[in-house]
Amino acid sequence: MSKKYQIPVVSLIREDGAGGFDTTVYPDIEALLADHNKAEYGKVSDEDRKSILNGDDEYENGMVSKGEIIVEISDDGKAKLSKSFHFHGGQ
Repeated sequence: MSKKYQIPVVSLIREDGAGGFDTTVYPDIEALLADHNKAEYGKVSDEDRKSILNGDDEYENGMVSKGEIIVEISDDGKAKLSKSFHFHGGQ
């Protein structure tokens, strides 16, 4: 019997400056903040943290969303995506 595993993730969708969007998926909020373009030495200020997580100025901060990836592992050890997921950018 196969088993399903939920992997919680956080995504950051950011305008790439050329009319498109870049999406990066992180294991948690702290990893996202450490990699954010406003981070210095892996840390953001308290003010920037609030601004990023509250969705202020999506053009500069990007759009943060939470979700999950569900993976199914079969008895023979093969893994597959069990549920689709998507990332939305824009209005």
